[in-house]
Parts: sequence; C-alpha cells; structure tokens
Amino acid sequence: MRKKKEKRLILNADDLGVSEEVNETIRRYFLARTITGTSIMACGARFNEACSMMRGIGRDEIGVHLTFTGDPAPCAGGRFVPGYVQLALKYFSGRIKPDDITLEFETQIKNILAEGFRITHLDSHEHVHMMPGIFKIVSGLARKYGIPYIRIPNEPVRSIIKSFRPIDLIRYTVLKSLAILNYKHAGITRNTAFLGHFHSGRITDDILSFLISSLPEGVTEIALHPGS
Repeated sequence: MRKKKEKRLILNADDLGVSEEVNETIRRYFLARTITGTSIMACGARFNEACSMMRGIGRDEIGVHLTFTGDPAPCAGGRFVPGYVQLALKYFSGRIKPDDITLEFETQIKNILAEGFRITHLDSHEHVHMMPGIFKIVSGLARKYGIPYIRIPNEPVRSIIKSFRPIDLIRYTVLKSLAILNYKHAGITRNTAFLGHFHSGRITDDILSFLISSLPEGVTEIALHPGS
C-alpha cells in the first residue's frame, strides 16, 4: 500500500506594499496568525512603509511579488505595460527584450535584499513569470540569489467548481499548460498545488473552507489578495 504524503498548507498574502490599506490588513493577518507569509511589490507605492511594518512585527522573511504590468512605477525606470495580454504581445514580438525584464526583476529583488529581508520565494503579479522565456529568467534569478522556491499556479480543476465562471475555463487551461511546461524544467522547489487564482478578490469564508477541505497531498499554496 502506498504511504500517504503529508499535506502542508501555505497561506500567502500578495500585494504587500501596494497601499496603506493592504499593508494594514496584512499586518493584522500576521498578528492574528491568519497567514503564514506574504509577497511584497518592490515597486509598490507603499513599499517603504511595508518594510517598516514587517520589521515592526518581527518578520524578517518575505516573498517577492515580481511586477511588470499595471500602474506602479518600475524600479529600473521606464513604464510598465497595462496588463498580461499587452506584455505577451510585446514580449513575443520582440518589443520588450528579455534583458528589460531581467533588469527590472533583478532590481526588485535587490531592493528587497537591501532592506535586510531574507527572500523566501518568488511569485508575480498576474502570474507573468509563467510565460515561456520569462520563467527561465525568473528561475535563473532564483538560483543566482539563492531563493529556494517559485510559485507554480497549477490549480486543481476541482477548486474552480465552487464558483465557476465560463472565462475560468480558458484561464485554467492556459495556466495549467504553462505550469506543466515550466515546472518540469524548473530545477527548483515548487508547490504541489495552488489555490486562489480563480477566486481572487472574492474568497469568502465558505470558499476558503472548501479549498482547505479539498487539499491534495504535498505542499499547497493559497494566495490571498487582501483589501481593507
């Protein structure tokens, strides 16, 4: 009989540093022991305050929420593209070079290390690190800086049943395909399963209970996007 593997749960709050409200919510989550970790946006508008907050509650470990889309100002200068689709179009057409992404992501990592934190893992805004080519950049940076873990958003299909929307099937298929493509060649520690992408911004107590009750064997990460 096959011996069952242990089940381990990571509850990670994304978007630390994006706003005062998110910073405060994550602070409360840590004090209440609601979460096990967080990922910070080095280019977030409230990055400095987030670093001070983390030190104030005795937290010296943090994940990096790598960012190349949206409103924040890039750490290495220039402007981000509006969203995932625009990034994909510009990256695969050669208008955004691999060196541009490497420079920005490495600058974000360096800025966090300069604040004295130990980096626990890498993930990204809109899961842009899962794009072919970009994942190679991110895994290379992880090895360079001794970062032991990269988030792989390989969400089990049963997790989207609780509040299914038709658009989720397309998103699920794309992310699942990228996950399979990337983690086979990652050469770095990763989660077994990931939950939360398809409920982003709408995880209720009921949905969270459902997700936790259906954990697979191995390491499962649930990503939370706290509001006020």
